[in-house]
Amino acid sequence: MTQSLLSTMLPILDRLGVSAVLIGGSALAIRGVARSSLNQDLFTLEERCLFPPTWARLRSDGIQVEVRHGDDGDPLAGAVRFEQKRHRPLHLIVGRDASWQQRILDRAESLTLNDGPVRVALSRDLVLLKLFASGPQDAWDIAQLLQLPHADTLREDVNAEVQLLPDDSQRLWDRIVRDVFAPTL
Repeated sequence: MTQSLLSTMLPILDRLGVSAVLIGGSALAIRGVARSSLNQDLFTLEERCLFPPTWARLRSDGIQVEVRHGDDGDPLAGAVRFEQKRHRPLHLIVGRDASWQQRILDRAESLTLNDGPVRVALSRDLVLLKLFASGPQDAWDIAQLLQLPHADTLREDVNAEVQLLPDDSQRLWDRIVRDVFAPTL
């Protein structure tokens, strides 16, 4: 069995001292929501990851690297896309709002997966990130998490922190909660 791109990149990030956690479809699956995804996503606050020289050695290993910087109005500092033949692409999403995003890194759960040891975002933090992104797929993912056991605890956890997000994220949360928890007639 060949090594995944995630299992290749995790030790590299560790050597660089980059704190990153698994998010996106892979993290959702670990938390109980089965959803297909063409790539894997990691989250960090380390803006130095957006400097192309950081990844220069990877090219000799056949890993393509594309760095994208967010503009001034973008809620993210940027993202790095890693690609290698016969592997799922890996995105390293770089946040920029340490006031609430640092908690995601601090609270992540350490798990051992097929890719080796990896830190995985908690369900509440997946919800917060998805509210922040506010896309239709994000809303669906949140609703799926709220269908799982312990949804009341998850709702309480998110309610305790949703005020840290922009107003449109808070309105989306209110709509999703209303839709998911509305009494059926």
